[in-house]
Amino acid sequence: MGTVYLAEDTALKRRVALKFVRQETVGNREATVRLLREARAASALDHPHIATVYEIGDHGDQPFIAMAYYEGETLAARLAGAQMTLPEVARIVAQMADALHAAHAAGIVHRDVKPPNVMLTTAGQVKVLDFGLAKVQTGEMATQLTLAGETVGTAAYMSPEQAAGEAADARSDLWSLGVVTYEMLTGARPFTGTNALGVLQAVLAASPAPVRTLRPDIAPELEAIVTRTLVRDRERRSITADGVRDLAAGCHARLLSPRSAVVAAPPASRRTRIAAAVVALAVAAGGIAWWAERNAKVRWARQEALPEIIRLAGADEFDDAYRLAQQAQPYIPDDLLLAEQLRNISRVATIDSDPAGADVFYRPYGRTAEAWRPLGRTPVTARVPRGLLHWKAEMAGREAAEDVGPGPFSRDFRLRFPLYTGNHVPAGMVRIASSGVRFRIHTTGYEQLPDVQVPDYWIDRHEVTNRAFKRFVDDGGYRRAELWQEPILRDGRALSVEAAMAHFRDATGRPGPAQWEMGAYRAGQGDFPEAA
Repeated sequence: MGTVYLAEDTALKRRVALKFVRQETVGNREATVRLLREARAASALDHPHIATVYEIGDHGDQPFIAMAYYEGETLAARLAGAQMTLPEVARIVAQMADALHAAHAAGIVHRDVKPPNVMLTTAGQVKVLDFGLAKVQTGEMATQLTLAGETVGTAAYMSPEQAAGEAADARSDLWSLGVVTYEMLTGARPFTGTNALGVLQAVLAASPAPVRTLRPDIAPELEAIVTRTLVRDRERRSITADGVRDLAAGCHARLLSPRSAVVAAPPASRRTRIAAAVVALAVAAGGIAWWAERNAKVRWARQEALPEIIRLAGADEFDDAYRLAQQAQPYIPDDLLLAEQLRNISRVATIDSDPAGADVFYRPYGRTAEAWRPLGRTPVTARVPRGLLHWKAEMAGREAAEDVGPGPFSRDFRLRFPLYTGNHVPAGMVRIASSGVRFRIHTTGYEQLPDVQVPDYWIDRHEVTNRAFKRFVDDGGYRRAELWQEPILRDGRALSVEAAMAHFRDATGRPGPAQWEMGAYRAGQGDFPEAA
């Protein structure tokens, strides 16, 4: 859309980059408005990693932007050269993410993050260029600037929501940054096609090759950035630009950190040296073994556990990822990547009970064969794996209470357990504590439904079970016509109760559901739902 020229500011004696609308688009209102919007967006951002805008003007009928001129090359040119090193990738990603963080904090979305729009200066700085597609999130946008038949952006770097023609937001920039990171690491784009339409289809549906298969030496922090930014559903694309920046900056610092040096002691007498050697050997006998074991565990945590945690998190196996993170944390307690993963795979739960002092347990929902895991005594606040969990609270002299929650997409949460004495609990029922329920119906017109406060209520622990239904059968329920008040139809024809009962037989001809035998359900299925 824009053509850039190297020029000289004669008043201030400095070189500048002048960007004009291409001749063939002069008079195109959309192109003109885009160019001016770029200037306003970029000039509002005073940041070391965003190109500086000096002036907005026009030459005849052509509007232009005067920007700082930077010696160096674009990231696209760098990608055409030798494979990029991991420290180089980490440094560039950290600076790009820092620029996007500043833009997003100002309500500005770039919408066109790609290698040609990133300048690598000879001074080692990254400059994010071309906010010509930037969208200011605050204020009114009277006219959408998508040309007829044209999807704004470059297909290979577009987010799924952009490819689907939906509005972009800050999370769209994070996807594009993930695509650029993938390309820097592997030398290949994750989504390809023979034409723009094919590329967009790949963005919407294809699964790229795991970055580790193309770059086996990848740092786990960089792998985490790719994994967490290239999440197709933007509602689950939870990492932010500052989160990417912190991961990449920590990775860069770690990759460049020197090994610990051994400081030589000053010269000593021969006798002193002998005594010192004896002491050193004695200490070393136990110390070396401890150091070697500790070092091996640190290596395991960083080189094996962390990549596996990232893989499990990417597969939504949050419980397994969290348990592995708990094992690794004692060996790398200050690791930034582990801290970032823990924020992704776990949540902080605050559990209360009435009365207080109940012992709280949990396990993943549906894993009934697993033992309950103790959390603590109420009131208790602790970190738990992300996802749907089955909870139980116990107290001597009170009936145990159970609950399920909060769901895989919930943030930190609270649960409350009312605990009752046995004579206040109806047989076979559980108490559901009151909670604010938010209706989230993704249908036009229903988005703003208000919160609804649901009071405490009792509910059967099971549906009507085989055991309960057998009591009905044994008590003559099939013979008592007064219990069958609703019409009974067969092939559209109403039957009398007596005629209908002839059809309500089990596999051996006795009264009961069809799957029973000899008037009874199968062994071990007493709590199964009755399916007559």
